Amino acid sequence: MTIDMNASYQGVIKDLFPNAKIIIDSFHIVQLMTRVMNKTRVIIIRAFNTSNGEDKRNTVGSSDTGD
Repeated sequence: MTIDMNASYQGVIKDLFPNAKIIIDSFHIVQLMTRVMNKTRVIIIRAFNTSNGEDKRNTVGSSDTGD
């Protein structure tokens, strides 16, 4: 049985269908991962915005080669 990530569904399904395999649908897994990655991205961007300009110039992928 495919369900979303709501924990209360799992208990009910196990009671009603004890032999059923419970699978969390991929939409909700991708949605959760996207939210976590976005929150992490925001934390990192805010850290750069509160630091001095030197930190921003020394990031990986910067176009400044130091020549």
